[in-house]
Amino acid sequence: MIEAVTIDGPAGDLEGRLERPETGSRGAALLCHPHPRFGGSLDDAVLSCAAAACRTAGLASLRFNFRGVGASAGRFDEGIGEQDDALASARWLTQRVQGPLWLVGYSFGAWVLWHAAPRMAATVGPCALILIAPPMDVMPFSRDGPSALPVHAWIGDQDAFAAAGTVRDRLAVLAPPGRTQVVTGADHFFTGRLAALEGALGESFTA
Repeated sequence: MIEAVTIDGPAGDLEGRLERPETGSRGAALLCHPHPRFGGSLDDAVLSCAAAACRTAGLASLRFNFRGVGASAGRFDEGIGEQDDALASARWLTQRVQGPLWLVGYSFGAWVLWHAAPRMAATVGPCALILIAPPMDVMPFSRDGPSALPVHAWIGDQDAFAAAGTVRDRLAVLAPPGRTQVVTGADHFFTGRLAALEGALGESFTA
């Protein structure tokens, strides 16, 4: 069941889409989209793939548009205000769905969640972080990230913005014992490899 929802965000209303499994959920996942300046939105194909993996795993999922995207109020804030948007959305989700919480970010969304995750854990409780194609070759992932949270990264072996070696090495330093796994034949957008990514994400939700 998919429901269009409105979330009270720090810069105004945020447009969202909540999907619940037909038979009830065992937890929830917050899904964060790629860079707004490059067309990222809740309708992104990789997020749709992540939502499908959630459905198969028995999880509710919330996709939302960051400020200034689609029907969400506000304007792009270089990833800073977007962290507040993610936190507000996580609060909204955990008030409506009980159980474990997964934070799932794709590309820019992974960067946002990396920096917002410590506040999220302090606010909404225990959670796990799943990074899809975190762009560690082109964006800074600080040491103030989720060092105390379980972290699992999925990347393509043909990704020009998130080389497997870079991600693996950075996680080993910044978030040990974070796991990095590769989807073979996949670029940054998982072109032609979305089905493989969906299956891979299922491993993260059931691990």
